[in-house]
Amino acid sequence: MVRTLILWRHAKSSWEEPGLPDIVRPLAPRGLKAGPRQAKWIANNFCPGRVICSPARRAYDTWHFLAPRLPYSLPVVFESRVYESTWDELLAVIRETPDDVEQLLMVGHNPGLENLTAVLAQPPGEKFATAACAVLRFPGAWREVAPGSAELVAFRRPRREKAAA
Repeated sequence: MVRTLILWRHAKSSWEEPGLPDIVRPLAPRGLKAGPRQAKWIANNFCPGRVICSPARRAYDTWHFLAPRLPYSLPVVFESRVYESTWDELLAVIRETPDDVEQLLMVGHNPGLENLTAVLAQPPGEKFATAACAVLRFPGAWREVAPGSAELVAFRRPRREKAAA
């Protein structure tokens, strides 16, 4: 079975309140525009069977741009190990995905997502900006995904896509 892993970096967050703890920072106006554009693209092209999302507010809010666009409800795991994680910690979380899931969406942060993409497949060749999305495919079970085992089949940055439209 071919698996699809969708790695979605949270939309742009706000830094307007300097004393606010990082985990509760909201989205910035730019994130409120880019997030829905990326959510529309994901909903039009993929059918995730499970979502693993960082518990950070900006990741939660990014995920909620997609949720109402899907024609079904699906299990969402708000996983603390996705917040401030390294690529190998993210890979450990991915390997726990049940075998019946064909497409997995992870909403998280950099540099973890960018490094994970580079380790599993190849670097996207451009900045993994906020709200960017990398789509990787690989054969086999989730527990078997390993460095170099995936192929990068799509990479989308909403800001770049808006400029091209």
